[in-house]
Amino acid sequence: MISMGEEVQILYQFFRKWTRTTKIALVLSLVALALGVLTFTTMMGIIPLPITKARISIGKIEVVDEGGYPVFRIWLTANRWPVKLELFYKNETGAQMLSLGVALVNNSAELPAKITPIAFPFTLAWAFGQGPNLPPGLYIIMASTAEHTTTKGMRLEGAKLAITDWGMWITYWYSPYEEYWTIDNITLHVMNVGDCPAYVRYVNILVEELNLRSTYYLARTLTILPDQHKEFTATPFWSPMRIDRAGTYHVVFTINFGYDEFTYVAEVSFHPF
Repeated sequence: MISMGEEVQILYQFFRKWTRTTKIALVLSLVALALGVLTFTTMMGIIPLPITKARISIGKIEVVDEGGYPVFRIWLTANRWPVKLELFYKNETGAQMLSLGVALVNNSAELPAKITPIAFPFTLAWAFGQGPNLPPGLYIIMASTAEHTTTKGMRLEGAKLAITDWGMWITYWYSPYEEYWTIDNITLHVMNVGDCPAYVRYVNILVEELNLRSTYYLARTLTILPDQHKEFTATPFWSPMRIDRAGTYHVVFTINFGYDEFTYVAEVSFHPF
């Protein structure tokens, strides 16, 4: 038989264990409730998840030819999309900053991004009829999202030509009343020693001693890539240059890109056969 004292002791131990178990259960319940509330409110957009900082890194930039136009190809990495890309040009004096084009990259599958320069001052190569030759200077790519912007510069020498050889088709005209010579076409051997594509359409000719000038042209604009050598023939833009006096003269061939011109001087004889 259990005495009154022992019964009290047993009840005390029982309620002590029950209280400890209840506290533990209560703590676990509160933790579970808190996690449930956090998850629910996060899903409802009340409490945002931790946000990683927006990052953009511009990688390789190169200039290539596509269909007779220079194109900037740009590689980049980002953890936010879309990314807006803008191309700027800064000339050698630093006095001019010109926006040349914009591209929007929606995701990494659209890389490399491409920007074709669409605007240059009229005084540059377009004004001379050659084509979209890139002048020397600093080209800047700006990449931006709503949260972050970064830039990367690329300095170009521009398209540069070396005329290495020449040829000329000359016709001699004679009658009892006059004689003269015509330059029916010219052939030039040209190498692109610059760092971006070169575009050639016109060649100017000057006979120094006679101060005669004329322009010869190609039927289509010629593209010459960096380190590439090409030979081409140009014909008179209007009529063939006419030489009315026999002699040996210095003939200057000039290809003008606006920001630079490339010349070759040849000694040419005009004499009866």
